Amino acid sequence: MPSALPPFRLSPCLLVGLLTLGCQNAGEDRVLAVEATGSVFGSAFFDGDGNGRADGSDLPMEDLRVYLVVAGGLDTAGVGTSNSQGTYSIEDLPVGRYDVLIDTSTVGDTAIIVLNDSATVTVRPADSVSILMGVSFPSVSLTELKQLPVGERVFTEAVALTALNAFGDTTLHVGDAATSLRATRVQFQTVAAGDSVRLLGRRGSRDGQPTLDFVQAFLLGVGTVRPAERITTALAATADSARLDAALVRVVTATISDTTTRQFDFVVTADDGSGALEIVFDIDAGLTIPIITLPDSVTQATVMDVTGVLVPDGSGAWLLKPRVNADVTLQ
Repeated sequence: MPSALPPFRLSPCLLVGLLTLGCQNAGEDRVLAVEATGSVFGSAFFDGDGNGRADGSDLPMEDLRVYLVVAGGLDTAGVGTSNSQGTYSIEDLPVGRYDVLIDTSTVGDTAIIVLNDSATVTVRPADSVSILMGVSFPSVSLTELKQLPVGERVFTEAVALTALNAFGDTTLHVGDAATSLRATRVQFQTVAAGDSVRLLGRRGSRDGQPTLDFVQAFLLGVGTVRPAERITTALAATADSARLDAALVRVVTATISDTTTRQFDFVVTADDGSGALEIVFDIDAGLTIPIITLPDSVTQATVMDVTGVLVPDGSGAWLLKPRVNADVTLQ
């Protein structure tokens, strides 16, 4: 029977070598397993006055969801949601470049992102990157506003053609270089004719014509009203097929053919030879034109030049409403 093999022994040098190798490999594994990280934090606000920047009147934007996606890819690396103070943070992000995306379903209503100061971010080891975001409603021209669906909430900028409360109500006529519009149910604000204003409201409709309804007005500056467009009485009576709805216009040498009182307002029918137009002297405008107090026998056949805004009467025709005494000249 063969003798048992002698026990196997490692030489001290070989043992030390193997231990050293093992320690080196273990260290390499640990180095490879440790990844440097950084973080992204930020704040979100609702731009309530539409000026495109955060200021004292703006409120924090809560529940806005922010995604960080690996730049040029589809992999989401982190998600943050703003709290009641409008702040959020995304921690433990591997170093690298990320695209900043917003979950638009968390914006709400017809609002959009109006400020995102970082479309992409680069995260470095132990670094913190800050992002400011603003949410508001889109800003459109008056022409664009008229094409929107009823109910769409937007900002627009224009020049006031009348003073707010000019006719004792909450209607404000405004215009830009292309068209005019009536803002209705405007919250109280001191606005004079000629003022530049930014308006926030919902696309509305009244008497078949587009309006901006439930309006907040923000004063941008004081100025002067552009000259009224001179047209005939016939064109005024149809607002030139609605093109001039809410516009400031002027008719001249119009002869008065009839006068009456309607719901306390003094109404004149006048014609410059092209067709009849009703001109309404609104009692709430505080007009003191002499024609209002003269007997019908005197006022009829009187010739007048008159400036005013065009207002639909609900039956497919338009009325001309002077704003102040200076809008009317008797001949």
